[in-house]
Amino acid sequence: MAYLDWSTNYGTKFCSFLGCLYTGVSLALPFVVALICWKNYDLIKSNDKVFTQRFNSMWTGLSTEDRGFIVYHWYFLLRRFMISVLCVFARKTLFFQISGLVFNIIFAAIVAGSTVCMEDKRLNKIEYFNETMIMLVMYCLICFTDFVPDASTRSSIGLVCQGFVIFHIFFNLSFLIGDYILDLKLRYKRWAMFRKYAKIRAMKN
Repeated sequence: MAYLDWSTNYGTKFCSFLGCLYTGVSLALPFVVALICWKNYDLIKSNDKVFTQRFNSMWTGLSTEDRGFIVYHWYFLLRRFMISVLCVFARKTLFFQISGLVFNIIFAAIVAGSTVCMEDKRLNKIEYFNETMIMLVMYCLICFTDFVPDASTRSSIGLVCQGFVIFHIFFNLSFLIGDYILDLKLRYKRWAMFRKYAKIRAMKN
């Protein structure tokens, strides 16, 4: 979208067309999904079989007790488009990129904290934690602009930023690994019970 060219060969025109098409679809998708969910909320809440089979991927993992999940899902999709716009059109101005991302994250944290729409209550806390950690990283990145001209200070802040990122990664990995270990334990228990009753049946026969 930053370099649309309609005046040269067909290849560049086609790329420009695809850029416009992708932008239009990316911008329209959050609103289309939100409109479908809003108009058919009664069907979603009543778990209508036909409608759920067709569209349940729109709200999988989200609690549908109220319409808050629609706001969450709408912004979840829209923020991806907004981040792309910032990266493309503010690519020469790091400060505006970071400022836009900070406001984006603030609004995302407000939405996540207000809707609390995950089916798994633990995921609501993790989502809010993730937004907080990203915010801390963004604050560190602000110090890599002309706001902090001293190189040694930037180096120290870089180490702090690395610490935030590493902690954030391992924090989320701990839940993935923990869930995997729990799944393995349950599989082993089912297997042990199967073996136990198989032996009992064999002895009876």
